[in-house]
Amino acid sequence: MLFKLYITFNVILNVCLFLFFALLRMSAESDYRPGNIISLTLSNFQTYDYAHFKFCPKLNFIAGPNGSGKSTVSNAIAFIFGGTTKVIGKSKDLSDFVKSQKSIGYVEAEVKIHDNRIVKIKRILKSDSNTSHWYIDGQQVKITEISKLINSLKIDVNNLCNFLPQEKVSEFSKYSSEELLVKVIESQESKDLLIIRNSLIELETNLEQVTTKITSMEENKKGLERIINHLSKDAAKIEEKKEKARKIDLLKIKKEFLIANIYQKKYKEERQRAKEIETQLQEIYAEIKKYEDEIKELEKDEKVKENSKCRDELRKDTEILQNKTHDIRKMKHEKDLLKVEFKNLEKNHQKLKEKKERIKLEIQELLSKIEKITIKTISDENYPTQKEIDAIEESLADKTRKLGEIRKISQNIQNEIEELTRKKNYINEEENRRLENLKKYHWDTYKAICWLRNNKNLFEEEIIEPLYLSLSLKDNRYLKEVETFLSFQTLTSFMCKNKKDFESFTMYCKDKLKLGINSIELKGKIKEPNISREKIKTLGFDGYLLDFVEGSEEVLTFLCVFGYFHAIPVTKRNLNEEELFKKYNFSKMAVNGKYHEIKKSRYNSEYTTITSDLHRKNIFNTNIVVEELKKIDEILEQKEKLRIENSDKSKKEYEQINDIKQDLNNLYKKRAEYQTLVAEVRRQKERKKSYLENLEELKKEFEQIKNNNELKTIEKELTKKENKILEIEANYVLELKEELKSTKIFEICKKGFENELERIQLFTKIQKNKESILLEEQKTNSLKNEENEIKEKIIEIKNILNEKKAILRNIEITQKDKDEMSTYTNVIEEIDKEVAAETARLSFYTGDENVITEFKTKENLLKELIENKTTIEGKENAIKSKINNYRKRLITALENILEPINERFKDYFGRLGYEGKLQFDNTPVAKQWKLQILVKFRKNESFEVLSSSRQSGGEKSVSTILFILSLFDSTSSPFRLVDEINQGMDRFNEKKMHNLLVSLTENPSSPQFFIITPKIIEGLNFSKSMKIIIIFPGKFSSQTQDRFNNYKTLS
Repeated sequence: MLFKLYITFNVILNVCLFLFFALLRMSAESDYRPGNIISLTLSNFQTYDYAHFKFCPKLNFIAGPNGSGKSTVSNAIAFIFGGTTKVIGKSKDLSDFVKSQKSIGYVEAEVKIHDNRIVKIKRILKSDSNTSHWYIDGQQVKITEISKLINSLKIDVNNLCNFLPQEKVSEFSKYSSEELLVKVIESQESKDLLIIRNSLIELETNLEQVTTKITSMEENKKGLERIINHLSKDAAKIEEKKEKARKIDLLKIKKEFLIANIYQKKYKEERQRAKEIETQLQEIYAEIKKYEDEIKELEKDEKVKENSKCRDELRKDTEILQNKTHDIRKMKHEKDLLKVEFKNLEKNHQKLKEKKERIKLEIQELLSKIEKITIKTISDENYPTQKEIDAIEESLADKTRKLGEIRKISQNIQNEIEELTRKKNYINEEENRRLENLKKYHWDTYKAICWLRNNKNLFEEEIIEPLYLSLSLKDNRYLKEVETFLSFQTLTSFMCKNKKDFESFTMYCKDKLKLGINSIELKGKIKEPNISREKIKTLGFDGYLLDFVEGSEEVLTFLCVFGYFHAIPVTKRNLNEEELFKKYNFSKMAVNGKYHEIKKSRYNSEYTTITSDLHRKNIFNTNIVVEELKKIDEILEQKEKLRIENSDKSKKEYEQINDIKQDLNNLYKKRAEYQTLVAEVRRQKERKKSYLENLEELKKEFEQIKNNNELKTIEKELTKKENKILEIEANYVLELKEELKSTKIFEICKKGFENELERIQLFTKIQKNKESILLEEQKTNSLKNEENEIKEKIIEIKNILNEKKAILRNIEITQKDKDEMSTYTNVIEEIDKEVAAETARLSFYTGDENVITEFKTKENLLKELIENKTTIEGKENAIKSKINNYRKRLITALENILEPINERFKDYFGRLGYEGKLQFDNTPVAKQWKLQILVKFRKNESFEVLSSSRQSGGEKSVSTILFILSLFDSTSSPFRLVDEINQGMDRFNEKKMHNLLVSLTENPSSPQFFIITPKIIEGLNFSKSMKIIIIFPGKFSSQTQDRFNNYKTLS
């Protein structure tokens, strides 16, 4: 019974104890906030076989000597929350984090999700793979689910403000002011600011490119304008030559038009004459018809019929008289024939008379024309020969060619001078830029340089200025490597070549000018490396740092003595630096964009490797070679002398060419005058010759008519014929009277005779009409012959006119050409003279026709360039507008973010007894915006920018940790971790820092915090809300226990 009661009691007791501890655990877990780490388990991870850590919800203080595995805890936290090897900053392969000689390892963390849930996140790594396997509460999941969970808890181990492992501590402290601002922006949960900043930098880069392009276009524009201005003169001469040629063409065209107009006028005149002949023919035909009608009317007369009856009645009576009348008829017929001959002779007589008068008049007219012609006598003694002109033209061509060669040489010299000047300006601008930077960087050094440049005569030898102004790179690819190993002292030290100058210079600068400068007495020479360059290249290195810089012998010696540039190997490739440190005597190296240094531990005899990213200091922008400026000045002086000599030669040649051209123009003018006179004399001679030939022909014809007896014969014949006709008529009358007297029919036929007389009269009328018809027909024939001749002439003129019109139709003439031609003379002879004169003038013009094409091409290029420049300027204004908008937004947002951070920073510094503040410097260039940490550790000092050259390592560590603490409230991460941030602090500052952290974690709203340190100092404040975890390696034997106790005591 008692046994049963005992058992029951034990069960009840165990249940109560279980419930008590469960409630106790729930109470403890209730203090954790979502995202807090409750515990962490490591298995075969880095140096651990197995370890389990339990953390408190506030401050977790993890301590242990170097090499104990403290940083492994931070690496495990990073890995379990999706961190990569880049976050840790060690090996790139995940497999390297599995413990040596183990095939698999894992990290597992208990994380609070919300009030009622705690999950276990597990990540398994394998030594033969770079992949991971993820688990949540024992179930395998994808990385996307892990990422979703981590993001929901607002955990970001990639943000150095939330998670700062040991390997990144030194990197964080080396950030420049510009990089520090970027890290603050990246630490914000919202990435909008980062996007705006990147967009602003991109816009500024685009603006710089656009501005550079506009500047380049402006230079090109000026160059084109100079070329166009130079070409315009030659182009004007070519255009003037073309204008002269065009005028000659227009004069020739005008001549063709005038000739065509003449033929057109002739054509119209001949057509008019043909119409007049046609009219005359019509009139003659009407007259002939009139005569024919009259003849018909006369033949129908009644008296003729009556006379016929009388003749019938008297036929019998007339038989008697037939014999007599037969003779009378013969006489009558002869008379009629004589009359016809008489009329023909009269006509011939008249024609000969008219011809004689006409020839006489033509002779008088020709004589008058010949008298008017005056032929001048021309002497060619005062006019140039072609040989003289050719000789001067050849001389002009030689001079012009020589001038062209001189100008080409001058242009080449000018181009070289401009190029050297640009190069010199560029180098000077770079040196000035560096001097301006030094002015901001270190005022005392800048003042010392200015003083030294004005007082070089005070020293025996040259005092070499700090290498910041003169050092240049041989290969810009190694810019980061060189800048990383250049310290403030190295960059700003003056180099004296002897002790006396060193002491004098130091005394002047420090004692008299009160300047804080660095100066050294330069001794030694450029050192050779212990391991040859050939050997390190076989190891995978590209060379030593000294191989990638360029400077004077003194500068290189200084870098060897004070910077060990001859002993620091460099490579862009990825090498195993640990193996290289073990095998070779290297203390520093730059490998694949990272800085590696091996140092002995301050706590034991072990060596540790320090690794950090290489960072630029913006020292170099381009190569600067001081000696090159001297060479450029010497070359410029030589080129300037050559340019002046060539300019003088060019002027002399140009003056000689002008003189030759003037002489040649005078010769051309005289030759043109001579040719014009010769042509005029030739035309006058030809005209006179033609007139004389015509005159001779007319005289011959006149003499022939004058000496010809035909006219006298015709006159005699006319007289003879006329007398014979009168004689026949008289005989006819006498015989008729005698016959009538002897016959009895007189009375009978008296009436009939009277009728016969009337019939004769009618017949005479009819005969006259027939003769008139004959004359009219002769006129008709003459007019028809003339008409045929005119028609042939019309056809000929029309053909010539059509040819001229066809030629003129193929000639394109603008209204401007027509207007210009209207001002020219309408006399063909004067046009010929002007064409000859203009052709002579045209020969004076010389030049390349391609100048016009080149001139127009350059003009088009200039126009296109101006249009493009206007477009790009519009783009520039648009970019500037966007930049101003982004700047305002970004500056306002940053000021709102930095204001509370600055207040916390001031507060934390004040708690430690110092002064500190943050200063946001928003320069015009967003990429150069800075967040400067200003500190003041002593009351009698002024605020100074935090830098490795001004403050001690402990002061820099205090400032860095306080800055990180100031950032915490600006992000909502559930935990923070800092690994060995107290490196370099003295015990006093370390104690202050620890106590500040303790006070901060007592705030109910503070997040979970992990501080990893190699030591615990005495006199620290502790609170119930913190937990101290001491990590000590190895198994706890009695010897190990003593070492552990010794560590705690020393700490």
